[in-house]
Amino acid sequence: MPNHSVSLHSADVFNAAGAGYAKSIGRTADDFFQYAVKTFAPSWGKPDSVSRIRVLRGMRRNLLAFSDWKFELIDSLENKVIGKFSRPYLSRLFKDNDSFYGVTLDEYEAGFRAFNRGICEYLHLKYEDNIEGDWITFTISKK
Repeated sequence: MPNHSVSLHSADVFNAAGAGYAKSIGRTADDFFQYAVKTFAPSWGKPDSVSRIRVLRGMRRNLLAFSDWKFELIDSLENKVIGKFSRPYLSRLFKDNDSFYGVTLDEYEAGFRAFNRGICEYLHLKYEDNIEGDWITFTISKK
């Protein structure tokens, strides 16, 4: 059971509810996030029409809507952009619990990865990430 004394964000509840529902009907948390990609990807632009830096900025806008997320641009090169974002949900949702409303940390983070990768794939870009302590470092490059 989650610690209700912490402040939750709508993204926490949305991710947990979607992943939990998928699991309750015999699907995976990843299935839910793939559905979210199909729903929202067209709003990011047409395939091959959106630059890597513009996708990074869109990710940044999404994450900075929440007060405790941090986001940094590490490098913008001709063929790729590299950034990183914080993992504030570790202490907020998973500090004292193995799961948040039945969703594990691995499932929670796999959701972000699946969504970001799916958006990039729709736009004909490639998304890769790596967890490094309290941060997730990612690269968006041309396929």
